[in-house]
Amino acid sequence: MWRPWEDSRNNRFAGGNISDISGSESNDAIEDGDHNRRTHYNVQTQQIILNVYNNFKSENCGTKTEIIIRTGKFTGVSYETVHKIVQNGVLQRKTRKDKGESKEISVCNFDVVRGEIYRFYKRNEVPTLRTLCNSLKNTNRLQCCITTLSSAMKRNGFKYCVVDKRRTIMESARLLLLRDEYLTKMKAYREEKRFICYLDETWYDTHDTIKNGWDDSTGMCSINVPVSRGKRIIIAHAGSMDGWVGEALLSAKNIKSSSLDYHEDMTSSLFEDWFVKKLLSALPPKSVIVMDEYMYFFNLCVLIF
Repeated sequence: MWRPWEDSRNNRFAGGNISDISGSESNDAIEDGDHNRRTHYNVQTQQIILNVYNNFKSENCGTKTEIIIRTGKFTGVSYETVHKIVQNGVLQRKTRKDKGESKEISVCNFDVVRGEIYRFYKRNEVPTLRTLCNSLKNTNRLQCCITTLSSAMKRNGFKYCVVDKRRTIMESARLLLLRDEYLTKMKAYREEKRFICYLDETWYDTHDTIKNGWDDSTGMCSINVPVSRGKRIIIAHAGSMDGWVGEALLSAKNIKSSSLDYHEDMTSSLFEDWFVKKLLSALPPKSVIVMDEYMYFFNLCVLIF
């Protein structure tokens, strides 16, 4: 059975869309499911549709159904919409009860959000905007949308980044105590005007080259260098506010059997020989040497008298 309003529904924009005149459809379109969309026309647009219908009706263009179909084709509006406007007249869209109220999360309410984030991490879970928003809603602590929650988190110092897995270790009670002791000692040494130097080590492979460059896959963009890492050079030095410490540079060349981790090439005998013969002889009395994580984490202070 042929139903004329079904043709009108499928050819909704056949005769030109009246919403293009009012500009209301793009602003007030409401998503209804995955594919269908409901449109609310503003008062002016509804009045135009009703005027077109009344004009056709005054010309006796047929039955009520035929006039509605003709109005829909003329305005580009579905049969159901025209029929609803004819039956109910021009209707003002209902306003939300919270219209005009601020949608931002206040500083006081954000403490609830911050506490919930911390609870996620305490359970060893990484929260996302969706899981955080759902958790706040399910526990009736805060009702908000994901967009509002995202803006509030950025405004209060949170940002989406790589989670530092070492922070749990670095903020443990034992290391907090060691850090406090280190800072206390360093403050005292600076007040005593002692000479303070810091030492560290690194490595360099003799065949190291730049790894990235422009290439067009023709074979013309290449350099003639050995593919092996070559021999490894261990470098150690100490520095202070005044610059490098004398002749304390260690450059251990010709280490034939280099390992993947350069810390294994920096043996205790090699370090001790450099430390005693080169570094200590270049320092003034009562100096303070601060060693890094290579020597029992990061804060051993050696006094030289």
